[in-house]
Amino acid sequence: MKARIKIATLMVAIGLLLFSCRREATVNNTSDYSVDITFDGVLRKCPQYGGAASDEGTLIGTCTFTGDNLSIGAGSSNLYDNSKSNGFNFSFNVGNVTHTGIYSFREETTTNGFPNATALIERFTTGLTSGATHTLDNVSNLQKTTNSGGFCVTTNATVGVQEIDITRYSSEVGGVIEGTFYATVYEKPTGCNSYIPHLVTATFKVKRINL
Repeated sequence: MKARIKIATLMVAIGLLLFSCRREATVNNTSDYSVDITFDGVLRKCPQYGGAASDEGTLIGTCTFTGDNLSIGAGSSNLYDNSKSNGFNFSFNVGNVTHTGIYSFREETTTNGFPNATALIERFTTGLTSGATHTLDNVSNLQKTTNSGGFCVTTNATVGVQEIDITRYSSEVGGVIEGTFYATVYEKPTGCNSYIPHLVTATFKVKRINL
C-alpha cells in the first residue's frame, strides 16, 4: 500500500511538472531546451516548451525546483490516456542542489522530506492506469532463486548508482540548468525471478521553474 501511494504521488507530481512547462510555452527562443533521454535503446528528445509529437503521445521535459530540491522530468502524454497502449514518464529527484557538480546516490532515500529517487513509469497496455502501467525504480534490487525445497529465496543486492552531473547552474527563476545523468531502475518480474536492471541516460538543457 505504501508503495502504491508513493507511485501515485510521483505520477501526480510529474503531471504537475508537465503542466507547468506547457503553461510557459509562449516564451521566446525555447527550441534549444529539452531533456534528451534514452532507455531500452531508444532516444526520446523531450522539449521543455511546446512538446513534440511521437507515437507515445506528446513528448515534453521539465526542470523544477522546490527550494533547493531538483526534479528533472521527461514524459509522454499517452501515459494518461486509457485508450493508449504506450507512453512513459521519468523522474530524477535529488535534494540540496545548490551549485554545479556531481550529485550521486544509490537506493531511494529521503532527506528533509524530499526523496532522492529515480522512477520510470511505463504504460504497456490499454485500460485503467493501475492495471495498464508498471513502475521501475531504485527502491531495491531483489535477487530471487528457488532452493531445493521449491521455495523462493530472496536476497537484497546492491542498487546501482544514480548520478547527475550539473555542468551549468542558476539559482534564478528561468535560469539555465544543464548537464547529464544516468540511473539504473529495476523491473519487478512476476514469479521467483530476480529484478531486471534498466539503464536510463540523458543530457539536458532546461530552464529552471520554481514550484
